[in-house]
Amino acid sequence: MFKLVKYELKGNYKFVLGNILMVILLNLLLMTRKGIWGTEIIIVLSAIIFITSAVIIFLEGIKLMSRYMKSDEGYLLLTLPQKGHSILTSRLITALIEIAFVSSIGFAFLWMNISSIDFIRENFMRGMDAKVILNGLVGSAANIILMLTLIYFSVVISKVAFKNKKIGGVGAFLIFLVTSFLINYIAYGVSNLFNVSINYGELYANMKISTSLIGEQGGLVVTTAQINIPSLIYNLIIFAGLFVGTSYMLERKVDL
Repeated sequence: MFKLVKYELKGNYKFVLGNILMVILLNLLLMTRKGIWGTEIIIVLSAIIFITSAVIIFLEGIKLMSRYMKSDEGYLLLTLPQKGHSILTSRLITALIEIAFVSSIGFAFLWMNISSIDFIRENFMRGMDAKVILNGLVGSAANIILMLTLIYFSVVISKVAFKNKKIGGVGAFLIFLVTSFLINYIAYGVSNLFNVSINYGELYANMKISTSLIGEQGGLVVTTAQINIPSLIYNLIIFAGLFVGTSYMLERKVDL
């Protein structure tokens, strides 16, 4: 499995490196505009760079599976003694590594630009609990993995159901939309029906407002970060079902 990850990273490193260099270059160009353009414009453009690069690398992560389904790479992999779960896991790990590298650099520049605003730095960033940040990163990674697994499931089941490549692409998209809607609809019902949550940290901001009319006013605003336990269990079950189903079809049902 890890040989497959190494193979994918080696074959895709030029695209990832190019994406990273693009993010760095564009943000460095933005830094030369500080003092000339407004801070708000710099932040908005930095956010656009971050979001665009994240979307591009995410789409590349999707292509990791579609290339296997539609190119000669699939035939080559079938000659290797790899199980369906190894093929799926290798693609999830590869996509997550690539997304993490590109997104972390883009987010670092965005964070630096946002933190240059004194009001935000003094009133919000000092109130961030390390546990909240860590859980946010873990939660983001989990959501990316779940989304990719759902997309891979849609691509594979479309390949099994539709032999025509053009129809298969449209079929995969429709399967993804329907499956995603059902999963999220049930998840919404579960979270409302079983409202059992645990707190894992607090976000607080020491809001200070100063004007010539009212003087300085301040107050502590606290927001508790929570995890809904039934929703968490539900998402784990969905991920397990998608993973097992996709692995089984890759190994037993896909005819390349």
